[in-house]
Amino acid sequence: MTNQELISLFEHIRYQIVVFPKDTTSPLPQSVGSGFMLDYKGLTFFVTADHVVNTHDNGVRKIKDNMIAISTNIPVIEDERLQTMMIPIGGFYFFNQLKVDVDKGTIDNMPLFDAAFSILQDWQINTECITCEVKIEGANVSIGEKKFHIKDTDIISANNEDVYSVFGRVRFSLVEINGTVVLNSQQTFKTGLKLVGEDDSQNYYILQYPDEVIYEDWAGLSGSAVLNQDGKIIGIACSVSTSGNRWVWVKKIQRVLPLMDAAILENNNNISII
Repeated sequence: MTNQELISLFEHIRYQIVVFPKDTTSPLPQSVGSGFMLDYKGLTFFVTADHVVNTHDNGVRKIKDNMIAISTNIPVIEDERLQTMMIPIGGFYFFNQLKVDVDKGTIDNMPLFDAAFSILQDWQINTECITCEVKIEGANVSIGEKKFHIKDTDIISANNEDVYSVFGRVRFSLVEINGTVVLNSQQTFKTGLKLVGEDDSQNYYILQYPDEVIYEDWAGLSGSAVLNQDGKIIGIACSVSTSGNRWVWVKKIQRVLPLMDAAILENNNNISII
């Protein structure tokens, strides 16, 4: 695929996540990020990074105090305009890793697995999410085109030959347009990433970006699908290093699939996973 074709694909599979505290009236989200819908074994999963939807306060999870939603445009047929719709989403599966010290009798939280997903209900799947206008890097995506899902047949392992890319929105701010305060952001396309290593203990691919990594130009891309030049997915964008190594950590999507299998088992048999 050309860069223009990749950007078009990204816009058609990418969803914006916003997180608001339930008791707030502020129009500025507590957290923003990316996500995608993955069709796997007959179900549709909404997939993102754990830290996007699971905000913290002094190490205490605040997920139950937040409202998580997909922010999307929907057409208003009566007068041929668009409006922003928030699609509430919940029932997320989170996966901590625990370190057990038998001698001391302690259990410590290890770093988060940093992948989270929810099994979507039919009304969420069937909501008509549509694209925003995209005109960067020569791409030309029109507003109003219907979005679609990533298929499990598009999942691959990373290798040293492929080039990887991420697309999304960053630099969020509130602006006033025609008397209405809206959440504004900038589109960005990061490409040229190459595999330089793997962190097997945490199930990450380590990619290297060819240019300087400026945090503000990446914040908001967490949870995005990471695709190769053929539009195949290797994982979930999780974090970046602003030091000289210019590393990008990507959670391996293949390591998330067994957790989805466990969720399917729970969903089909009405049992609880502990």
